[in-house]
Amino acid sequence: MPSYLPKQLNYGQDIEDAASALQMQIKNSYPALAEKYPLRWLSLKLMEGDTHVQKEVNFSGDGAFIEDSVAHLKKAHGSDIESIMADARYAQASGLTHEVLKKPEFRKMEITEKIDRIVLNRFFGIPIFFAAMWLMFKLTFDVATPFVDWIDAMTTGPFKRWAEAILGFINAPAWTVSLTTDGVIAGVGFVLVFVPVIFAMMFFITFLALRYDDSDKFAQI
Repeated sequence: MPSYLPKQLNYGQDIEDAASALQMQIKNSYPALAEKYPLRWLSLKLMEGDTHVQKEVNFSGDGAFIEDSVAHLKKAHGSDIESIMADARYAQASGLTHEVLKKPEFRKMEITEKIDRIVLNRFFGIPIFFAAMWLMFKLTFDVATPFVDWIDAMTTGPFKRWAEAILGFINAPAWTVSLTTDGVIAGVGFVLVFVPVIFAMMFFITFLALRYDDSDKFAQI
């Protein structure tokens, strides 16, 4: 039955070289330890300064070669070897975690979705709709009425009198005066009175077609 060896974590060229050199020293100087423990694991633990492993192997003060390896790494990296090796393990663990685990998507509910839960409710939706329509039409006519009255007053008053005066001054026929005042001016005025109403209505309708996007800015659908 085939056996599989776990993939070794690479700690970087400097640490790996120091660990390899330490393995050779332990194998040559302490062959009993080489038979009892995996040399790579033992070397890395000794370089980290693991107190339990140091107590177990008990070099009896003859561990200067370990300090030399660690001192070289400290000088090269500017920090203790234990932190360097821990960072390498955490980086490997983080990479594996991202490869094998998938974080469930968490999407923040937007303001429009919160509003929809109320205005599209099966019980409150229709009353809210009628209330919104009533408010929109009320605002539309409240805003448009002054402009409608002004246009109506101008077309039935000054514009009509000015046209009659100008046409009378040039002795225009009666049918021309009637066509201009009762046809053109009155007809155009009849159409123009709807412009403020339509403008105000479209203005307020735009607020019903707004959504609140992810960047917290209003955007038109």
